[in-house]
Amino acid sequence: MQNLQEHIKDHLIQWPFINEMSKDELINLSALARRIKPDIERRVGRPVTEAALRMALQRRSPERVDLVSHRVKQFLAELGDISVRSGLLAVSLYNSTEMLESLTPLLSKFSKNPAQFSAFSIGVAESTFIFNRANEAEFELALDKSMVKKKRRELSAIVLRLSEQNTDVPGLYYLFFKSLAERGINIQEVISTTNEFTFLVQDNDVEEAFSAMNRLKQLK
Repeated sequence: MQNLQEHIKDHLIQWPFINEMSKDELINLSALARRIKPDIERRVGRPVTEAALRMALQRRSPERVDLVSHRVKQFLAELGDISVRSGLLAVSLYNSTEMLESLTPLLSKFSKNPAQFSAFSIGVAESTFIFNRANEAEFELALDKSMVKKKRRELSAIVLRLSEQNTDVPGLYYLFFKSLAERGINIQEVISTTNEFTFLVQDNDVEEAFSAMNRLKQLK
């Protein structure tokens, strides 16, 4: 049977870095206790006082959170090149054998040109093809209009080069998304490989998004 602190831990795991923020006195524990009280009472099946919750919050062990935070900051300090590619078009496509057969020659052609930006991802019901807007006419000749679900123009990509250790760092991607969300920047698409993370934003957001990623490298 779980004790009160274990119930609180299970609840707060939904809130990334809440332990670090409370440890650094950035969160009012009394307010946090009031916020989580209804959920904790449902978990334990009985009334719980705010004083008991506040005491349990104060007694939490921050060691693991400190370790995760340190690893994230250390990784960000060693973040590789951040590059921007503008003038992109993202096309959502209905999945079909015909679509793949029509698109394959374009994928092969674009991949041979290092000056070209192209990315293709296959989902369960749809796929996305991202490429330079200058090649839109060539794309339209290759694919039937019935294969196209949606087009989005005026997009730019920000490409982050990651080290091989990035898959061992919990919370890394959360910081990327959080930094953009706090600035009201909407992510249009995400492209991820093992050691590369790319996200697409509107052209008018790219300067601020690039600045946000650079600031993460100076995170203390």
